[in-house]
Amino acid sequence: MEEYEFVNFLTNKEFTFNIYESKVSLSEIIKISEKINLKNSKDYEFILIIDPKYATSYPELIISYLNAGLSLRNKTNQSKSIAFETLLFFNNENSITAALEKSGVKSEKSFLLFSNITDVEKAFSNNIKLIRNIKIEPLNEQEINKLSKITSNKIV
Repeated sequence: MEEYEFVNFLTNKEFTFNIYESKVSLSEIIKISEKINLKNSKDYEFILIIDPKYATSYPELIISYLNAGLSLRNKTNQSKSIAFETLLFFNNENSITAALEKSGVKSEKSFLLFSNITDVEKAFSNNIKLIRNIKIEPLNEQEINKLSKITSNKIV
């Protein structure tokens, strides 16, 4: 698959980018997301839970996801998980621990959920509650064009 086709494949998904609160312990939410990530990694599907202060970072997270997907495909990845690889690119780190320290969830109260899994809320059953709807729609052609201009300098 050519690089352009592969990037199209990665962005041809619906992304969820919202703030939620946990109805169970945050560690339980992280366990659920890790299990879902493991199950869906071959399809480049993921759930990433980060600090809600990154609520304006949608383009940067998409770029990080594209870089992560390309690094996994090209076997230049540092992590076996698309979610962790995205986190490494997002934080410009080589260490998952350092990346988690920078953008990991700091509070039990709320978290930013970034995912490309359809019906991500169902994946968590009733364990999460939407606090703020930021973005739940596919990338449109204009956004992809804007990202492609940004990514010309950033994609691996």
